[in-house]
Amino acid sequence: HLPCHLDWPQHDGFGVVVVTVAVKRGASVVLRDDGDSLGAKPRAWRFDLPEGYAYALSGDARNACVHGIVCDDGDRESLNLRFGLHTPERARAEVYARWCDGPDAACGPEGPRDDSDGESE
Repeated sequence: HLPCHLDWPQHDGFGVVVVTVAVKRGASVVLRDDGDSLGAKPRAWRFDLPEGYAYALSGDARNACVHGIVCDDGDRESLNLRFGLHTPERARAEVYARWCDGPDAACGPEGPRDDSDGESE
């Protein structure tokens, strides 16, 4: 089990596109978009990821949604492949502008306040 989280692009969660391969045991992947202050409604998706299969996060699935893994067996193994690097400007525009604004923000305008906030799969 991996709780829902966001991969911070300028920290441990780098990669414009993140591909995860289920190497040992499958799991269910959960994506959640909590909506925004402009009226976008919360949405959520769940899909099964069998052993030997992969999924990719890019665009809004990578930048606007948190993601997590639910599995029955703690002996699961996965491989993450990360493609491309966010420039600081791109990270601010695509990720931090959404997640780092307001009194309950998850970070400051430059991203997480320290690397401990940068969970990745």
